[in-house]
Amino acid sequence: TSKLLIMSRLRQLVLCARDLDAATKKVCDELDTYVTFRDPSLEGFGLQNVLLPVGSSFLEIVSPIRKNVTADRYLNKFGEGGYMVILQ
Repeated sequence: TSKLLIMSRLRQLVLCARDLDAATKKVCDELDTYVTFRDPSLEGFGLQNVLLPVGSSFLEIVSPIRKNVTADRYLNKFGEGGYMVILQ
């Protein structure tokens, strides 16, 4: 297992926030980055998102647009912050 982790690279970090616009502005200002993509297909899962380039990786911020979807339950239990790490 450790060999797999050493060979993997960080592709994407995902944050979860209640207010997507406010979180996006704060992260873009702090990291001097910009929104490169929004995925409209996530609405089917009750989410909205933004994708931000950071170095050779991406930072994604997701926000629930419906109650009781996974991201909403996560926010209710843990609050805003780290949600996922995606390795490649």
